[in-house]
Amino acid sequence: MTIEDIGQYLAGKKKNELVNMLIEQVKYDDHFHEKLFLLLAVRHKGKIATETFREAIEQATSEPDFDYGYDGYYDHENGRDIGIVIDSIEGLLENGNAEEVVELAEYAIV
Repeated sequence: MTIEDIGQYLAGKKKNELVNMLIEQVKYDDHFHEKLFLLLAVRHKGKIATETFREAIEQATSEPDFDYGYDGYYDHENGRDIGIVIDSIEGLLENGNAEEVVELAEYAIV
């Protein structure tokens, strides 16, 4: 099975079936949930929820908590993927929210 096979399978689904699949995935995948959450925040025109992005920056740049599991390896338990945060802030800029992007950049470097 390849990514192309999955793409073909999904292409044959109805929109509501795809939405239901995504909603189900969001329930169990924190990383995917955070990505969609920030992408949704980017779509808002005008005043954005800068607090949402400040929280994302804080979590993405904070020291991680590590859990040494049964296999002896550690798992990063908290924090958003910094790449998702950067891409989302870039989307804010493209959406005409330059003032907020400057504010968030200043917050990130302090």
